[in-house]
Amino acid sequence: MSDNFHQPYFLPAENTRRVVLCVHGLLGSAGEFREIAQALHQQGINVKALCLPGHGGGGRAFIQSGISAWQAYIDRSVEELVQQYDQVFLIGHSMGGQLALRAAVHYPLNGVITLNTPLRTHVTLKQIILGLRVLFTPAQHDDPILHTYRISFSVDPQPIWALPAWLPRMADVLKLNKLTRAALEHITAPVLIFQTQKDETVHPKSAAMLAAGLVHAPHQIILLKNSMHAWFAP
Repeated sequence: MSDNFHQPYFLPAENTRRVVLCVHGLLGSAGEFREIAQALHQQGINVKALCLPGHGGGGRAFIQSGISAWQAYIDRSVEELVQQYDQVFLIGHSMGGQLALRAAVHYPLNGVITLNTPLRTHVTLKQIILGLRVLFTPAQHDDPILHTYRISFSVDPQPIWALPAWLPRMADVLKLNKLTRAALEHITAPVLIFQTQKDETVHPKSAAMLAAGLVHAPHQIILLKNSMHAWFAP
């Protein structure tokens, strides 16, 4: 897959003051939102998709990134958009949903959509096997699910021996779980929570935990029965 897949992009629409900002999760990229972005753009909505610091390149840059850099990048982007548009919505996948929710505390957003955003994660055998297949299985053996995970993986895992240095960044998701939980009561923008029931990474109770914490925000949960963490059934 070309590196262009991971690069940020903007789809401008005419005669509208509405914009959607797409925020990917850990190890993901702007590319994972292309179908959603195109569908929104066809409805006459401006769409911007970001690539978080440390993503879309080598492992060294990923190791040197972290929560502060990711949140600051999102906040700067949101601040620019609220000055340019009348209506600003955020869509966040996984960790991207955590960053989007935390931004909603500080900026006048019109809504937030979360996709498989964790307040609680779990390690499953399915998750481990899937990760090993992405890292070590030749691409010609991909099925549709494995292909989706492979192309959305934006950080070069080489050299393999350096992977243990990634652990602090992986642990950042657990830190964000706590930070996001603390932020929920301060959010007033409407929140739409999507959670897949075959998610191998996010605990199935996360959606209900998000909803319970949004005491001042209108919210709704939509469960997707046949989808996974990063693969959504057609």
